[in-house]
Amino acid sequence: MKITSTMLHKKLNRLALVVFLAFGFTGRSQVMINEYSCSNLSSYQDNFGNYEDWVELYNAGSTAVNLAGYHLSDKKTNLAKWTFGNVNIAAGGFLRIWASGNDVTAGANLHTSFSLTQCKPDIIIFSNTTSTVLDSFTLQRTQVGHSRGRTTNGAATWSVFQNPTPNNSNNGATAYQNYATTPTMSKAPGFYAGAQTVAITSPDPNITIRYTLNGNTPTTGSAIYSTPLNVATTTVVRAKAFSSTSTIPASFVESNTFFINSPHTVSVISIFGDQLGTLMGGTQNTPTVGVEYFDSSGTFRNESFGNANKHGNDSWFYAQRGID
Repeated sequence: MKITSTMLHKKLNRLALVVFLAFGFTGRSQVMINEYSCSNLSSYQDNFGNYEDWVELYNAGSTAVNLAGYHLSDKKTNLAKWTFGNVNIAAGGFLRIWASGNDVTAGANLHTSFSLTQCKPDIIIFSNTTSTVLDSFTLQRTQVGHSRGRTTNGAATWSVFQNPTPNNSNNGATAYQNYATTPTMSKAPGFYAGAQTVAITSPDPNITIRYTLNGNTPTTGSAIYSTPLNVATTTVVRAKAFSSTSTIPASFVESNTFFINSPHTVSVISIFGDQLGTLMGGTQNTPTVGVEYFDSSGTFRNESFGNANKHGNDSWFYAQRGID
């Protein structure tokens, strides 16, 4: 079949339309998304005394911009989900917005009507008064207390910041590359009739994998992985990759529970983490824990990771305690 220039032009037009519909349009704007954090556990407090997710805008222009009628959203299908009031962002200035879901404004504290979830992942969309998208960014996971932002103010590249800079310049802050790749294990978590050999790998160069077998988070002092592990009894294997490159932070933790010769007829959860035994022993603390859920057939279904604390009042004084 011979393709003429007219036919090619039509095909390119159709392709451009498909791309526009699939990905949307990002207009040129001097105000842009500059930094965000969805793991602000204890670093920056809002006016209610809470540690909320936040998004920072940056005005790269030479004139101030009034954002009245502009929007932030986490939904492509609802760009006007939250609307700015009469708020100015100075030339070369920064504006932090709390993604708390409270939908209130109290002085310099702006709270959106929605919150963010980095593990879905959500998307942050900034649009103008006519709902034309000016900037957007799909969230990537950050570890506790970290943020992601433009390597320098307004730059096209993004970095990890272990010390976030909300309402301040990213210039001069230590910008890290993405985290080391999370290790993978050769066997899936679950129920096994006998001992299992578990290999742990990472595709990254210049990394050391460290692991624990007691439920604790691996640190730089934990055992170094070198040969496959023989798991002969029910064990939680946790692994973390540490890079020798100073600009690459350590990976997230991979945690797999292996139940060995442990028959069951009901759904099962595995809970593990640092100082979890202290909490379950009756001393109130807030340990960081992981949870894996297996259905009654022993099939792994889901996992979660976060902080735990006590549940109940009178019941807390019994040996079998509940936690949240």
